[in-house]
Amino acid sequence: MANCSKDLTFVYDLNLHSFAFLSDSANDFFGIPTKEIYNDPAILMPLLQLEDRQYVLEQIDKLRNGATYIDTEFRLFMPDQTIKWLHAKAYTLYNTESEGFHVAGIVEDITKRKEHEISLYTIKEQKDTVLQILGHDLRNPLNTISAATELINKQISEESKVQVKKLLYIIASTSNNALKLINDVLNVEYIETQKVALKKLRFDLIDRIQNQIDTYRLIGNTEKDFILHAGQDKIYATMDPTRYMLIVENLLSNAYKFTKSNGRIEVTVEEKDSKVLISVMDDGIGIPEKLKSYIFDKFSKARRAGH
Repeated sequence: MANCSKDLTFVYDLNLHSFAFLSDSANDFFGIPTKEIYNDPAILMPLLQLEDRQYVLEQIDKLRNGATYIDTEFRLFMPDQTIKWLHAKAYTLYNTESEGFHVAGIVEDITKRKEHEISLYTIKEQKDTVLQILGHDLRNPLNTISAATELINKQISEESKVQVKKLLYIIASTSNNALKLINDVLNVEYIETQKVALKKLRFDLIDRIQNQIDTYRLIGNTEKDFILHAGQDKIYATMDPTRYMLIVENLLSNAYKFTKSNGRIEVTVEEKDSKVLISVMDDGIGIPEKLKSYIFDKFSKARRAGH
């Protein structure tokens, strides 16, 4: 039955370093005649990808040291210069002085699956790069343009040329439309899609929050008071920076939107052991009790217009 399977089955004596049984598929798996593997199992070692050799030996040592089961993946570098991925499961059979120390196992060729996984990961990496550009490299400058335009517009007197106001309107509307498009893409395709892989990086949380607060200070022209409380000048964390920026941006934009002129918005960043707590508090109108249960719903009915 074992010789009829595409998978490789084996029984190996860890004391004698020899195969007690090896299915005929060994030839297809390793490109080496099964008889030669029986005669010298060490012939397989050079096939192991260099980076995986120590890992495979450590897995075998686990069985020697009392483990009853291992489940592992590793790579072979084949003579034709290709990489073959294998998935191995091995179990301890018995361990007596008379019978020896045997393990039995099944090895599956998972090369095609791994190639698909690597391909999907590459696509996700490319998507993350695009989202990073949208979320940081494009959105932040557009926010600054929008804030500067609003500030200039407030400072232009009624006697100023009408043409200047028209140009400012074009700049403001164009940047706002671009920002809306970017935010829609990020919200729908990134935050609300659980299939997107996280890309974790180490960065300073305080610096990112301060940059966002500075943008809102420019927009408000000191009409709304932003205060940042942080116990340290820098707090580093490892997380997905794009998602982090989106979450903080949503908290700040909601606070800004629902806080009246001359209102107060406080951002607190606290490091507690291995965790960081970020809270945003404002003196705005708040969320009615009857709507609080809906605030995390997609397209929530709790959404309202602000100031």
